[in-house]
Amino acid sequence: MSCVLLVEDNVHISENISLELEMNGYAVNQATNGQEALDILSSMTTLPTLSSVTLTCPASMAMNYSQTAKAIQTGAVYLLFF
Repeated sequence: MSCVLLVEDNVHISENISLELEMNGYAVNQATNGQEALDILSSMTTLPTLSSVTLTCPASMAMNYSQTAKAIQTGAVYLLFF
């Protein structure tokens, strides 16, 4: 099963996207900001094949997340939304 790390600060949007992904066979980990995403990423035993990140997340951490995650994991796909 493919794993997705969804970084979205709007809970309603995050829940809707997660539900749709789960209905299509994906395991979804959710974070509300970049720091939380990095914490989740560092504790995962299987790294996500896709990270979806909203660049307007709190604390301006989205870009920092994508740069740090890219250094940790190669071969993953990152979707950045403005």
